[in-house]
Amino acid sequence: MSNIIKSSSNKRILKPKNSSGFISELSKNKDKYLLIAPFFILFTIFTIIPVVISIPISFTEFNMIRMPKFVGWENFARIFVDDDVFLIAVKNTIIFAFLTGPISYFACLFFAWLIN
Repeated sequence: MSNIIKSSSNKRILKPKNSSGFISELSKNKDKYLLIAPFFILFTIFTIIPVVISIPISFTEFNMIRMPKFVGWENFARIFVDDDVFLIAVKNTIIFAFLTGPISYFACLFFAWLIN
């Protein structure tokens, strides 16, 4: 146990084995990181970047022809107050989530019990 040091208060402290541990772990598992790299690249391009970009765009009036004009919270206020379809969609989403969630969990539990 060469990586345990005793401090002045007689507590045992675990010191790092070497300062380049993270880099050595990366180089040791390079093949595994190369195998998952395509997923992370595609996930970043098609999921993370569009979600991050949609946040500032949601605060603008944007129609792809003219430059975006900042309108602040006006879009969100209009959706909640003036749009009847949005509220119906929210209601349907909540009903769908509360029905399919428990039913699918119990079905999975039942089939796992049946297989076992």
